[in-house]
Amino acid sequence: VSPLSAVASTDVLTKTSHGFITGDLILVTFSTGFGGLTTLKGYYCIFIDADDFKLATTADNAAAGVAINITSDGSAGTALRITDGWVEATSINGLSTTIPVSPSFLIARVAG
Repeated sequence: VSPLSAVASTDVLTKTSHGFITGDLILVTFSTGFGGLTTLKGYYCIFIDADDFKLATTADNAAAGVAINITSDGSAGTALRITDGWVEATSINGLSTTIPVSPSFLIARVAG
């Protein structure tokens, strides 16, 4: 899994070959930086290109292109797609896998 980075001046997040599309629910994790985002919270993708995307607070905002203001740069984060209560990870310790996430966790974290 390639690391996630963010640039505050453009609100753009970068993850090489991320595979996300606009409206995907994305779980982001990080330890420092990424001002304006909360670690282990779900956000909605706004697709820019194969490596770059922005995040929105709702699916409607993502569809409208209304991105979250990122207030500080970040690096060494992770972004994973959430689908039907599962986090899709392209590689964890070299293995492709999915990880179950409880619906109550997703609702609480996406709602705020």
